[in-house]
Amino acid sequence: MKTWENFNHLAETVTNEIIEGIQNENLSWEQVWSPKNSPKNYASNRPYLGFNALWLAWVTISKKFKSPYFLTYNQAKHLGGNVKKDEKGSKVVFWKISKFVKGKATNEEGENEDLFGRKFTPFIWTVFNIDQIEGIDFSIEGADERVFSPIENCESIIAGYTTCPNIVHEGDEAFYSPSRDFINMPNKESFKGDEQYYSVLFHEMIHNASKKIMPHWIG
Repeated sequence: MKTWENFNHLAETVTNEIIEGIQNENLSWEQVWSPKNSPKNYASNRPYLGFNALWLAWVTISKKFKSPYFLTYNQAKHLGGNVKKDEKGSKVVFWKISKFVKGKATNEEGENEDLFGRKFTPFIWTVFNIDQIEGIDFSIEGADERVFSPIENCESIIAGYTTCPNIVHEGDEAFYSPSRDFINMPNKESFKGDEQYYSVLFHEMIHNASKKIMPHWIG
C-alpha cells in the first residue's frame, strides 16, 4: 500500500537524520533544557503527539528555530502569510482511523452482533516552522515560565572561580568559546530544574578550566 510505503520511508529518513546529526554535528537528542512549549500547530494550538512530537522537537533544536510552532502551507496561506522562498518543510504523520466489521460476536443476551475492528492509515503532511513563514504577525502566548531560584552553594562556587569567563545567556545552546573566552548558556528558566542549570554551567566551566591548565601539562 502506497500510504504505508510513504510512512516507512519517512520513518527511515527521520531515523537516519537523527543518527547523522548526533554523529556528525555533535547534537544531543536529550537535553536538560527545552523550548518553552512542546511542538504545536500554530493554527489549532494543538500539540503534536507521538512520532510527530519527537521529530518536530528534534527539528526545532537542530535547526535552531526560535519556537516550536508549525503550520501547513495551506494554513499559512489562510492566515495571510507565505512560506519563505527556498524553505523546506518537515514531514509529519496524520493517522486516519476507520472502523470495519471484522466478524460476529455473541453478547450477554445470546444475540449476535457485529464485532468491529479499527484500521489505521498513515498520511504524510508537510509543515513549516513559523520562522520559515512571512507575512504573519505571530503572537505566541507565553507558557507559564518556571521561576529560577539560585542555589547559594552553587553561586558561591561561581563567585570563588576568580578566572571564570563572562557568562551570557543567548539562544538555546550551552558552550564555552575558547577564542572569545566566554560561556554561553540557555535562559535559566528554560531548564527543567535549578540543579540542571548549574550542572550544565559547571560542565562548561570545566571546559574553560581545562583550556587554561592544558598548556602547563604540556610544558
